[in-house]
Amino acid sequence: MSSVTGINQVKYGALLSYFGIAAYILIGLLYTPWMINVIGKDDYGLYTLAYSIISLFVFDFGLSAAVQRFVAKYLAEGTQERVNACLSVVYRLYIYIDILVLIVLSVIFILIPNIYSELTIEQIERLKVVYVIAGLFSVISFPFIPLNGILSAHEKFVQLKSCDLVSKVLTVIVNIICLRYGGGLYELVITNVSIGLLIIVVKFIIVKKQTSVKVSLAFTDSQEMKSLFSFSGWTTIVSLCQRTIFNIAPSILGMFAAASVIAVFGISVSLEAYTFTFASALNGLFLPRVSRILNVNGDILPLMVRVGRFQILTMGLILIGFLIVGNDFILCWLGSGYEEAYIYTLLFIIPAFLLLPADIADQAIIASGMVKYRAYVYIIMALINIVLSFVMTMYWEAMGLALSIFVSYMVRNIVMYYIYHSKLNINILSFLRDTFGKMSIGLLSSTIVSYFVCRFLVFDGWLSVLIRALVVLMCYVVIMTLFALNATEKKKLKGIIKNIIKL
Repeated sequence: MSSVTGINQVKYGALLSYFGIAAYILIGLLYTPWMINVIGKDDYGLYTLAYSIISLFVFDFGLSAAVQRFVAKYLAEGTQERVNACLSVVYRLYIYIDILVLIVLSVIFILIPNIYSELTIEQIERLKVVYVIAGLFSVISFPFIPLNGILSAHEKFVQLKSCDLVSKVLTVIVNIICLRYGGGLYELVITNVSIGLLIIVVKFIIVKKQTSVKVSLAFTDSQEMKSLFSFSGWTTIVSLCQRTIFNIAPSILGMFAAASVIAVFGISVSLEAYTFTFASALNGLFLPRVSRILNVNGDILPLMVRVGRFQILTMGLILIGFLIVGNDFILCWLGSGYEEAYIYTLLFIIPAFLLLPADIADQAIIASGMVKYRAYVYIIMALINIVLSFVMTMYWEAMGLALSIFVSYMVRNIVMYYIYHSKLNINILSFLRDTFGKMSIGLLSSTIVSYFVCRFLVFDGWLSVLIRALVVLMCYVVIMTLFALNATEKKKLKGIIKNIIKL
């Protein structure tokens, strides 16, 4: 793997991303209903709740992005000593933050009975055990978060994505074995923790053997720390604001609803995560190219349109497929009692479909150092979501919470597009015309045709889901090829099909 360099790292890294995500989603979709059936709906709600609390406080505080940006810059300049200095400062910061996180998580542990008053005494006790196990792992693993940034900065995308693939697939496989042999909620969390620690060790070994990084915790550099803080401070705000959406949502819901309601909402969050993970598989891989474009002529619009159209093509199939088949899928997948998850999931993925195609502009914001404007937008989004979440959840429980997330995300989308236009001087109207505009006929036509064809199909159960999904796929491929793809994209598609046939 170490011999794979340059453009091949990006290409193979992207392929591994898609393969890993597809495998993880497929296994997860088959595994999740079985897991819920084994541990119970309430325990799944507690599992979701515990991890949402911890994830709210345990994240990289923007330092991973700083590691990737600064290390890549220093490597390009050929100054390995500055790379080591930067990473030494980063690790010192992570240790300080880790101590603070431990204190915060300890305080929350004490307050659990007061915060989640709707849970029973037994559920509170089980939540505490899960919280302690997952919390200890988070505190132990937190200082190793920069490993991802180090691997990305050294363009070790294949190694990084391979670790992610192994982690996702192995977690599901080991969990299945664990539950199959009588394990429960506690054992489930312990296996997740064990695999997490294993992957950290593997990444650490790769960094030691395939990079020249040398970290000294005794090293101090006030100037380097100032540079890191000036960049990572704003990205930290973005990360915090993002966590006020899905990570804090189960906690808000837990104040007004039972664990079973949290479980239904958790299914929607999982489906949204699958969608977002698949659609954002290319994110980060174009950052070096965006940086070079900004240094040369600053015109990122052509790349933004090319990548954006591909993202729309990918996200469009997911959105249309779920719109037409999602309700039947959830019923077959989990049975009755989870019907509302269909509406929640649609409310989550529609805003992502509208913004993710502009990801190149988002990376340009990071590459140009204008992350504070991105932070302003996410602050607005977070404030809107917090206010609406408490008010709407109080009256409409999970539906109110889902609507508040939808509204806050849509506000984010509108303001982000304005930022791309005003700060990066991107012709957003041109981008929207060449992406959503030129592909809208294909998207709408494939939706309408698929819907009416599926209405005449009379099947039940998984056979119905499979046949309807195939109908959507065939209609989408044919109609999008005829009415949405341009000549260059059609040529590339023919090349891909020829390569597949040769295999």
